[in-house]
Amino acid sequence: MLAKKTVKNQITVPKKIVDHFPDTDYFDVQEESGRIVLIPVRPSRADEIRAKLERLGITDEDVRDAVECARRRLRVVCDTNVVVSAPLFSRGRLAWGYPLR
Repeated sequence: MLAKKTVKNQITVPKKIVDHFPDTDYFDVQEESGRIVLIPVRPSRADEIRAKLERLGITDEDVRDAVECARRRLRVVCDTNVVVSAPLFSRGRLAWGYPLR
């Protein structure tokens, strides 16, 4: 099949080819050995997770609230006799408190 490049550097992919990729909106464009290669791009994993959260009715505010709650206090069981309470700071760092007895 033949495709012509326009003055704006655009190429229309023939319908016969595009029909093989019905759910694809984006293609990664690469050059390999003097050829133009189009690779269909799947939605990212993050997009899949956002779609699932939306189906479940979980909003951005719900996620922010859950993260805030988790960061307030982290209780770690060190062994059967000692429980340590530690606030969780940004970037996953812990500020350890005193053992609770």
